[in-house]
Amino acid sequence: MDIALLAGLVLAAAAVVAATAVIAPTRRAGRVAQVEHRIAEFKSRFHQVKQRQTELSTATLARDPARRPHDVPLLTKAEWIFPTPIPLSEVGVGFEPGHPRSGPSPTALIEGIDLSGAVTYSDAIVRIAGMDHFTNGLIYRPVGVDVEEGSLFLRFREARYFDYLDTSEVLAYKDVEAGGVSRYRNELADPFDLLNRVASLGVLTLTVVKDDRGVRFLMHKRSARVVLAADFFHVVPAGEFTPSDVSLTAVRDDLDLWRNICREYAEELLGVADAQGDGGHRIDYADAEPYRSLHRARESGRLSVHVLGLGLDPLSLKPELLTVAVFDGETFRGIFGDRMVGNYEGTVVQDEPFDAETVQGYVDLPNVRGGAKACLRLSWRNREFLGLT
Repeated sequence: MDIALLAGLVLAAAAVVAATAVIAPTRRAGRVAQVEHRIAEFKSRFHQVKQRQTELSTATLARDPARRPHDVPLLTKAEWIFPTPIPLSEVGVGFEPGHPRSGPSPTALIEGIDLSGAVTYSDAIVRIAGMDHFTNGLIYRPVGVDVEEGSLFLRFREARYFDYLDTSEVLAYKDVEAGGVSRYRNELADPFDLLNRVASLGVLTLTVVKDDRGVRFLMHKRSARVVLAADFFHVVPAGEFTPSDVSLTAVRDDLDLWRNICREYAEELLGVADAQGDGGHRIDYADAEPYRSLHRARESGRLSVHVLGLGLDPLSLKPELLTVAVFDGETFRGIFGDRMVGNYEGTVVQDEPFDAETVQGYVDLPNVRGGAKACLRLSWRNREFLGLT
C-alpha cells in the first residue's frame, strides 16, 4: 500500500476517534441538562398539586356528577352515606386472600428525571421533593366494600404505603402533568374498583366535646411537610389504617378500626411516638394510656363513635371512612387535659363552637379537606341523632 495513502487512512481514523470522544461527553451533557430541566418541572408540578388541591378537586367532581349522589365533596355511592350514623361496632373488617400486585402501570411512572429511566412517584418525591421522612410501612389495603342496611363490611389485603403513593396519590400529579384528565386516570376508569390500584383507607374522625359550656369541636391545621392535605385544615384525628408495627401479631390483631382511631388520638393529640407504627414492640391497649382511658370511656358511654359514611377523595381516589367521636367534656379533659402537644403533622385547633355559622364557615373555606367538610356537614345534619343539640 502506498505510504501516503496509509498515512491518510490513519489520520482519518484518528479524526473519527477524536470526534467520537468529543461527541460522547457532549451528548451526555445534553442528557444531564434535560434531566435537570425535567427535575425542575417535577418540583413545580409537585408544588402545584399541593397549592391547587381545591381547584383540582372541584374540577374532578364537576366532571363526574353521577358519582356524587350526596351533598359532600367526595366521590361516593348512594348507599355509602348512611341515612343516620351507625355505631362503629357495626363496621366489620376482614382479610381477603389475594396475590401481590405487580408494579405500577407505565402510565403512572415519572419520566425524564433520572438518566436510568422512568421512576416511581414515591422514589421521585423522596429523592427530589424533600419527602425523605416517608417510610414504606405496611398498610391495610381495602379491596372490597359491602353495605347492608345499618352495617358495613370492609375487606383488606396487606400492601405497602409506597404502593399507594405510586398507584393512587400519583393521580393528582399526573393530571397536573397532562393539563387535565391524565391517561392514567382514564386507564383506571372505575374509581370504585379498588383492585385497579393500591388504595389506602383513611380513617377520619371529627372530635366533638359536649359539656355544660356547650358543644365544641377540634380541627387540625396540617403541616407543609405532609404529603396529604398539606397546609389544609382537617378533622383530628385522621390517618391511614395500618398495623402498629411490622410483627405478624400486630398485622393480625390491629385490623381493628377502634384501635387505629385510638392510636391516632395518641399520636396527633399527645405526640406519642410509639403510636406511629415504628416502635417495633406491641402496644398494651388494655393498660397503657391513653388507650385504657379511651376504651373505658367508650364502654361506659362517655364516648360514642359513629360512622357517617364512606367516600373517595376525588384526586387520589383514596377511600375515606367518615366518623364522629362525641366526648363528655369531663372525660375528654381527663384523658387529654393540657397535654395536647400535637406532632410534626400540624397544629390542633381547639374549642371551635359546634354551631351553624362555624360549621358552615369551615365547609366554605377552600383550604379544608373534602373529607373534613363531609364529616362536618354530615355531623351537623345528624346533630339531633348524635345528641349535639
